[in-house]
Amino acid sequence: STLAIGANGTATIDSGDNWAGTVSMTDDVLNYNGTTNGVLNATGGDLNILQNGILTLQGSGQIADAVNVDIASGSTLAIGANGTATINSSDNWAGTVSMTDGVLNYNGTTNGLLNATGGNLNILQNGVLTLQGGSLIANNTNSNEAGKIIVNNGGSITGGINNFDNGQLEIINGGIISGGENTFNNGSTLTIGNNGTLSGGTNNINSGGAIIVGNGGTISGGNINIANGANGTIQNGGTVSGGTVTVDGSYTNNGNIQAGSTTNVNNGGSFQNTGNISGGDVQIASGGEFQSNGTISGGNINIENGANATIQSGGTFFCGNVTVNGTYTNYGEI
Repeated sequence: STLAIGANGTATIDSGDNWAGTVSMTDDVLNYNGTTNGVLNATGGDLNILQNGILTLQGSGQIADAVNVDIASGSTLAIGANGTATINSSDNWAGTVSMTDGVLNYNGTTNGLLNATGGNLNILQNGVLTLQGGSLIANNTNSNEAGKIIVNNGGSITGGINNFDNGQLEIINGGIISGGENTFNNGSTLTIGNNGTLSGGTNNINSGGAIIVGNGGTISGGNINIANGANGTIQNGGTVSGGTVTVDGSYTNNGNIQAGSTTNVNNGGSFQNTGNISGGDVQIASGGEFQSNGTISGGNINIENGANATIQSGGTFFCGNVTVNGTYTNYGEI
């Protein structure tokens, strides 16, 4: 059976009702406060998911861009197999969106909680999605970002395949990336800001992309691959205390690289230290370039045959181990 809501039509469905068929909405209003439902095909009108309501999109269920959506605090929009929802800046997302499958297109700037463990998440251009308060992207989620994701207090990315094309990912104030395969293509930036942490996952910075570890930001684990044509910068106050950074592009340290970290500079890659290397392993492969006018106070530096390493004027090397099979020039202070 089908309930069709058109111009000047209003329907309210609550937990005492039985919705087993299809609701088709092209205009006007549907108020929903139930917990089980059939198929919703909403292409227009106002959809209000009231407090304690749980609306599930699955099968051929959809909420189109033209629909005005209100996800009230305490309510849930659940996106399952073959369900599709679009939430934009004119909608109100104060409750929870739970996605195990299907598609969520997002082009808003303020949002409630997101629990994405599967499906396809698309952050459209100008969209800003904030993960906080237990929000996460995990498991089998595929996400594509032309907009921006902010991982904030209590938010996390623990898994998924997350692709940024001219998009931005910012980790701040207790936010964390602990997993996933995260790729930053041309024009995209991964920024680890104050009290943000990158502790895991595979993070590919492709040509034209960048990774920035700002003041108070930390890389404590994971793999960071800086491709030819990409840039990595550890700013003053930024810390690398773990993980592996592989450099085929350009990598600059103005902060502190500590014990537990590994830096591999490959053929054609360049590593400039203007900060402090106090520990960890630095491997300069044949064709790789390492320069330092900062401080080296610990760690192990291996300069392979065909590699080039220079301690520039003003640089200091007073502790640590250097193995030289390539070219090593010191204009600084030992």
